Amino acid sequence: MKVFKLFLQIINKHKGMAIMYIMIMILIISIVGNQVAAHNGDFTMNEAAVAVIDHEQSEFSAHFKKYLLQDNHQVEVPDDRDVIADKFYDESLDYLVIIPRDFSETFAKDPNSLDLQTNSMLNRQVAMTFENKINNYLNIWNQYRILYDNNIPADKIPGIISEVDQIMTPSVKVASQEKQQSESYKIFSYLVSQINYVIIVLGFSIIGYSFLVMEDPLIKKRELVSGYPEGKRTKELFLAAFSVMFVIWLLLMTVVLIFSGFENLTINVSRILIVSNFVHLIAITALVLFVCHLYPKKDSSSFLGNVVGLSISFTTGIFITRDFLNEILLKISSITPTYWDVSNAAHVQANMLNQIDYGYILQNMLVMLMMAAVFILLTFVLRRMKLKEGI
Repeated sequence: MKVFKLFLQIINKHKGMAIMYIMIMILIISIVGNQVAAHNGDFTMNEAAVAVIDHEQSEFSAHFKKYLLQDNHQVEVPDDRDVIADKFYDESLDYLVIIPRDFSETFAKDPNSLDLQTNSMLNRQVAMTFENKINNYLNIWNQYRILYDNNIPADKIPGIISEVDQIMTPSVKVASQEKQQSESYKIFSYLVSQINYVIIVLGFSIIGYSFLVMEDPLIKKRELVSGYPEGKRTKELFLAAFSVMFVIWLLLMTVVLIFSGFENLTINVSRILIVSNFVHLIAITALVLFVCHLYPKKDSSSFLGNVVGLSISFTTGIFITRDFLNEILLKISSITPTYWDVSNAAHVQANMLNQIDYGYILQNMLVMLMMAAVFILLTFVLRRMKLKEGI
């Protein structure tokens, strides 16, 4: 492992640059984190904003209303379409339920014909959570309705209400966790794409430079003359390059999780994005090694890293949203692995959890893996050609 250790020694001399870019990454993440904190500063994450308009005002409807509001924040609104629309627009209302005047009577005859009007903000998860909550409540009452042959005696209702309370306790705090999770994975999807810029720059500036130093004719000749096989030397160089990049990526990913929350490790789509970003790491490392064989100028590696890093970051949508990018420029950037990883992050940012197309994400990951394989194959071809030429 002599070549591997020598490569790490060269890397160690340039650890200052790695630390500098990691600090830049932390600065970017902290700015985004503060913006999110300010955005959420007025929102109580333990509650959902719920409005229940009870037109019946019966004991049954009052208990239903109490159940819906339990563990959530009550918003008082009139039964006015414009006012309700304004509440949803300014995000001060998450979910609305309108209980009709004949709620109890209709439920006793046929629960399936209940005219229970509901509305929610553009968050399918919130709507689904409340729909389940409502269905659970009505299903429990329906069992009592069947028990009393579709005619629950009025004097039995208080006792049934008490039993229902016991069944439904503890009530789950709805929407708050969904919102928090939604905010969390969207923040994570944005921050994880920022890693790509640092990986590209450090890939060329540190890995590329160290690799070219190791490929210096004097160093290479000395190792080969000492009896070190070229095949083994190549394997150790590639292993060292990928290992160092993995350690850098691991540090950056840890920083992202610290700022976005380690709960993202429990969210399926966040875990998929981590895998996608790791595949991107492999593809970028392969690209760096390929470019180093095409353009073996170690003195230009730092400049090349910054130029390539900034160019890819601006053309793939890392630093600016793709809405502002020229379509032709965006298509050209698709020749880079970064385009496909950022596409995955952008897809997650634009969709709710239940709307995410995992097939699309896996397809993009496959494209990056194919790119990595092509870059590695071409690198070995170039390396073999140079070996035959005695370079």
